[in-house]
Amino acid sequence: MDRRRNYKIDLLKTLAMFMVIVEHMLIYTNLKENSVNNSNIYWALRCMCKMNVNLFIICSAVLLRNREFKFCRFIKIILYTVIISILSILCYLVIGDESIGKKDIIKSFFPVLSNSFWFITCYLGLYLLYPIINKFIDGFKGVKNQIIIALLIYFVLFMYPNCFLVNSIVNNGGRSIVWMIVLYICTNAIGNLKIKTIYLQIVFWGSFIILLFSTLALTEYGISNPFLSNESPLLLCMSISFFMILSKKHIDVCNNSIQRIFTILSSATLTVYLVHENICRDIIWNYVNDLSNYYSIIYFLIPIIIYFFGIIVSLLLNIITNPIMKTKSLHKLSDFIDSIYDEL
Repeated sequence: MDRRRNYKIDLLKTLAMFMVIVEHMLIYTNLKENSVNNSNIYWALRCMCKMNVNLFIICSAVLLRNREFKFCRFIKIILYTVIISILSILCYLVIGDESIGKKDIIKSFFPVLSNSFWFITCYLGLYLLYPIINKFIDGFKGVKNQIIIALLIYFVLFMYPNCFLVNSIVNNGGRSIVWMIVLYICTNAIGNLKIKTIYLQIVFWGSFIILLFSTLALTEYGISNPFLSNESPLLLCMSISFFMILSKKHIDVCNNSIQRIFTILSSATLTVYLVHENICRDIIWNYVNDLSNYYSIIYFLIPIIIYFFGIIVSLLLNIITNPIMKTKSLHKLSDFIDSIYDEL
């Protein structure tokens, strides 16, 4: 594997997290009510940004496919999550409109186990399992066999329940570790195919148009589109084809300053998610709603502001956690866990 940094992946991860912010803004603010005359644009943005989680996991699947397992990375994400979770509770206690129960305070100290940030909990589970998943994929020799297995797993766990509107226990709208594992397998199987860009564009735009028009039609009757979820075949096709299209683009980043910017943007993605999710979500979006009554431009600025704030928090957390990550006991634990994975 080429050990040079893949700046296309950095760019795609940044775009995926930016889509997360935009989708949350569309859902949790009064933008929908203010866009009655432009509902088509609103739903077009919802459908386009809905591939955010899938796109992020696809990027991770490509990076982790040949990456050596490091337990210290797992610990670092947990530290970031716990610190932000506790600070979020303290922030809410100071400026929040409602009181917080003891249960919420206790959960803030165990955000991963309590699933306070569902994406982080599932992502960490995927990270612990990816070496085993890689072994599973390697067990099926040939791209065709890998694709057959990937599609079979997808059909049984997700496509079949969706087609018959069955509430699968592993479904949960694609907000589960099971979906992340299936997407990981699908990405590394289909990603090996050599497909012309024109065909990928047809798949992407075709899936997007079907998703948009079906959503608009069902919305007219007050019905939510069951395929506007992470695990739907339309979003799966959109996400993988979009990734493959941009992966074919040549991005030559020679300037050291630009390389540094790409690295910072990509490294801050999980922190950006943490700072605007969970208990702080209500504070942020209620504040945005209040400001939007006077300044409509806030809708365009808030995703940039949140991402910039997430970068600052990420840099500060890096400074705070570095001494912890350098302790001898943590290094010994990390080396021990790494050695177990090496023997798999």
